[in-house]
Amino acid sequence: MPTVDHKDPNSVTLEFEIVSWLVNDCKSGLSPEQFVNLCKKMVAHRKGQ
Repeated sequence: MPTVDHKDPNSVTLEFEIVSWLVNDCKSGLSPEQFVNLCKKMVAHRKGQ
């Protein structure tokens, strides 16, 4: 399901994007950098690294 999310909740401008509800729920209160790092860890785990 699609949902709307802030691109960067710490930004002074309001920028929104359409994302999947599941990804938005996983991202939760993480910064964009923290979320990318989490994704990289999940991919590495999936590859068995």
